[in-house]
Amino acid sequence: MEVGTAFTDDGTAEATRIGCNLVQVPAVTSSWQGANAFESYAPVPTPIDQTDVGGYVREHGSLPSATARVCVLSLADEPASKTASEGAQLAAGQYAHFGFPGCDRSLGYLAATTAPSQLRQVIASFKSAKATGVLFTGAPEGLLEAAIADAQAVHFHPVWFLSAPGVTEQLAIWSHAHFDPATRIVAAVETQPFGATSNPSVAEYDHLVGSSQSALGEQAAAAFALFAQTASSCGSSLTRQCLVNQLAAVHTAPGGLTTSADPGSNLAGTCAFLVSLVKGTWVQTSPAAPGHASCSASYRHFTAVLMAWLHTNFGTVLTHRHLGTGAGDVVPR
Repeated sequence: MEVGTAFTDDGTAEATRIGCNLVQVPAVTSSWQGANAFESYAPVPTPIDQTDVGGYVREHGSLPSATARVCVLSLADEPASKTASEGAQLAAGQYAHFGFPGCDRSLGYLAATTAPSQLRQVIASFKSAKATGVLFTGAPEGLLEAAIADAQAVHFHPVWFLSAPGVTEQLAIWSHAHFDPATRIVAAVETQPFGATSNPSVAEYDHLVGSSQSALGEQAAAAFALFAQTASSCGSSLTRQCLVNQLAAVHTAPGGLTTSADPGSNLAGTCAFLVSLVKGTWVQTSPAAPGHASCSASYRHFTAVLMAWLHTNFGTVLTHRHLGTGAGDVVPR
């Protein structure tokens, strides 16, 4: 078993995982291979052919002027992951009526880290494009802070739109010391916002991790909760096959840390929160009621453009929820 894992470009290791006959319950996946991987059950599924667009819908509804001209900043080293990540973000944004004027830029992690002038050039191009928002994809790892600092240095203040990997205590601490008052960050997450103490699971998570809060940390905790839940269901008959059978039968959010989830069928969620950084603290901003998510069946959006890209570039036609050796084994063996 692999439980609570999160690897950049995890698709490069899929052949090894399958070869070792490992079932996984990852905190998050980062590639199209990992997103629809065989015998993989994530607490917050992000399948390649579906996107939970709830956060984008809420962002457009709350900040229509900021979503009028949005540039995408994509960070990834593997070209396929970069293209898939950009495609998923663009498809979701377009569904939610974001305006994309074609100013999107991509950088590898290595290039962004070792050649800061490249990142400054990207920020300058966004300012020239009169971007009202920047949609940041990829794991921040200090690069988001550098991008925001570069923008502030040239008096460029778009709204920064993030996903779960950007919601970290590290960014919150940095923002408290370095934010220009005009800088604004909004993130769409499917995990319960920090500090939602009316939720016993969140209260326990906050107590255990202290100041090391992150949305992906919550997803890792949810992965372990999912594993523990299914292992307990097997009782004294705990075997690999029993775990697979039980994991495939889970169609609700595990552990109380996520909103809507269907790990067993690998379906995208239908609920979302918006959180923002306010004076160095992540605060839920939409919906207004703490711990209550915005939910709609329409948020589970089929991303046909990504399926066409996958078929064109890799000759893969996704007809099942899980790819890889044994594709189609959604029903436990």
